[in-house]
Amino acid sequence: MALKAHKPTRREIKILQQWLKERDVEQYKRAQIVMMSISGRKTEEIARWVGVDPRTVRRWIQAFNRCGIRGLKVRLRPGRPSKSNPSTEREILGLLEHKPEDFGIFKARWTLQDLASVFSSQNGLQVSHEWIRQQLQQIRYSFKRSKLRTLSQDPDYYEKKRL
Repeated sequence: MALKAHKPTRREIKILQQWLKERDVEQYKRAQIVMMSISGRKTEEIARWVGVDPRTVRRWIQAFNRCGIRGLKVRLRPGRPSKSNPSTEREILGLLEHKPEDFGIFKARWTLQDLASVFSSQNGLQVSHEWIRQQLQQIRYSFKRSKLRTLSQDPDYYEKKRL
């Protein structure tokens, strides 16, 4: 049997429509899931449309069916607050626009350790190279280790190398 959201009250519809106009992405997605379910869409179709796993769609429909709008509200998560925000992403990308030499690092290319060191000294936040890697991954920035290559001025270098 397909899972479907219960018929909402007028008040619930009004709140869901308001959430569809706001900038809170999580509430927007939850409202979208419930509204699509009410209109008769299947769980898998909703998941593809919203860009989440079908289990997530089922979880939010079940929460709505159990608790109404209260079941969909964004709750504060326990734990340490994130160091990441859009301005941090811009700062990291800003560092990548400069050469490491501009910050007193005499290397041809950035390393994650060097980025973490410069970012930490500029912002007063102690971050690891792993945190920098995760931030770059979140913004879909590909950061790969550079290959070392020997360059020679000898015109016959490649010929000699093959021998």
